[in-house]
Amino acid sequence: MIPEESAVQKGYNITSLGRFAIAFIILCQIVCLVTIPWLIYSAVDQQNEITTLKVIIKELTLKVQTGEENSHLVKRRQATSSDNSLDTPNVPIVQGPPGPAGPPGRDGRDGLQGPIGPPGQPGENGTPGIPGTPGMNGNCGHNDSDEDDDADRDEEDGSSNIPHDNVNGTAGSVYVRWGRKDCPDSAELVYKGFIGGGHYTHSGSGANYQCLPETPVYDAPVSGDQSSVGRGLMYGAEYQIRDFPQWSSVHDHTPVCAVCRVRTRGSVLMVPARNDCPSDEWTREYYGYLMTERYEHRNSEFICVDRNPQTLPGTSTDLNGALLYHVEGRCGSMPCGPYQDFYELTCAVCTI
Repeated sequence: MIPEESAVQKGYNITSLGRFAIAFIILCQIVCLVTIPWLIYSAVDQQNEITTLKVIIKELTLKVQTGEENSHLVKRRQATSSDNSLDTPNVPIVQGPPGPAGPPGRDGRDGLQGPIGPPGQPGENGTPGIPGTPGMNGNCGHNDSDEDDDADRDEEDGSSNIPHDNVNGTAGSVYVRWGRKDCPDSAELVYKGFIGGGHYTHSGSGANYQCLPETPVYDAPVSGDQSSVGRGLMYGAEYQIRDFPQWSSVHDHTPVCAVCRVRTRGSVLMVPARNDCPSDEWTREYYGYLMTERYEHRNSEFICVDRNPQTLPGTSTDLNGALLYHVEGRCGSMPCGPYQDFYELTCAVCTI
């Protein structure tokens, strides 16, 4: 008799079968995971190869058909040409009409420079330029007899022309430096002298001041006092400045003067009430104080007297004559604020 399996043995057999079944199922899944993608890739690859073959076959078919057509055309042309040669011998081939113009070609390279051409014709005259500045007037001419008389007179009295330093030339400008007998470094001395004018009590004679040279030259003078029959009278000037402390030492003295010339600047300007020039373009020749006659005397001109005055030696006597006073401003008729009452007005002489 076959012994019956125990319950334990049966349970063991069932467990073994379950494990075998699970292992088989897992193996199948692995096989499927590996096989299915490979099959899909193979199918896609075969499909691509089939598509490529179709394209190649299509291209070969087109080439074959084109070749056949070309061969038919060649044969037909050969047959046509042979027929024409048989039917119409010695007939020239007629040239067709010209085709359309092609696009322009590229520019060629630059050629070599040619020989120099002949000189051209002279051009037309240009527009005339702007006229230059007129020169200074020359000295007056003399007759031979006048020159001889002048030479004889010079020999007799030993007189000569007014002294000057290097005044040759035609350009520039001239001004009077009142109150000094020398010129600034920027100018050259024409002559020096002293200030003169009409008497302060006279209503006649000249109203302006003069720079009288140190040595006068007379020409056939009439001796004696001729004022009663009619003459203008010239007096030396005097400083009237006893109440101006800066200049108290020159009170009642005769002021000197100098005539100066600048070569390179043609315009002169006296600026009243300022001791500087209008702009940097101007050159200040000198500066000082504005002076004239006393307001109660006869009218005269305003002149600019140098702020460092000089006097003629030996002229301190109070003789009066042409007088020089400082000038004060009066506001009201002039704008107050900029102009102050009782302030002495300054001045400057400028050139440009």
